[in-house]
Amino acid sequence: MSKVWHESDFSANLFFITAKKMNFRNVLLTTIMGGGLILVGFMVGSQYRPQEETQVKTPYATSPNVLRVKTLKITPISRYSTQRTYIGETATMRESSLGFERGGKVVQVYIEEGDRVTKGQIIAKLDTSDLETQKLDLEAQQSQQLAVLAELTAGERKERIDAARAKVQQLQERLSLEVAKRERREYLYQEGAISLEQLDEVSFNSNVLAAQLAEAQSLLDELLAGTRIEQIDKQKAVIKQMDAKIEQINLDITKSNLKSPYSGTIAQQLIDEGTLVSLGES
Repeated sequence: MSKVWHESDFSANLFFITAKKMNFRNVLLTTIMGGGLILVGFMVGSQYRPQEETQVKTPYATSPNVLRVKTLKITPISRYSTQRTYIGETATMRESSLGFERGGKVVQVYIEEGDRVTKGQIIAKLDTSDLETQKLDLEAQQSQQLAVLAELTAGERKERIDAARAKVQQLQERLSLEVAKRERREYLYQEGAISLEQLDEVSFNSNVLAAQLAEAQSLLDELLAGTRIEQIDKQKAVIKQMDAKIEQINLDITKSNLKSPYSGTIAQQLIDEGTLVSLGES
């Protein structure tokens, strides 16, 4: 009959077989040592027992922490500027001595030495009060001549023609009276009733009236014929001449301002207010 041995049984039997050969003292010592080992193993095992994990409950965030941001719109550019610094020595490219184009009294100086000026900036000014007075006088005369030109262009008014016609008629009547008076005086002179001096007096009056009548008749004929084109052209020439004089005064007023010909720095100031300068003096 065969017997099946389990590993555990075999170990136990082996242990007991071995124990049979040991004495009682050895068996007791072995038992105590085995119990001590079991006790130590139990204590060590209890020290290294894994602890239960503590579950920490995190409260659910009811509202998320939102971070505000600002957006910028980026647009392309076609050009940009940079600044660079260079070390060197500057030198003047141009230098000019400035002077007035007409003589007069300096009434205003707008700059001092070392000031920066730009092209066309007024540096100093002359007195122009006399030029302004001449300009006003010419403008008044020009207004009168323009009125005459307007009258010539529009033609004579009916009232003036009627007045000229009435004057001619009046002179004709006076001349007729003087002619009749002279004829009577001639008869009296032939009869010896009056002197030659009295006859000449009547004759002189008749001649004066005849000359006045001729002048009045000529004016009436001119008014009836209308203004001649030559008169209109002559009046236009007078007005154009006044325009030229006014333009010359305006030019002299402009020349009374000393301007900078280009941008630069005033190196030296040679004049001040009240100085009398001549043409071209700097």
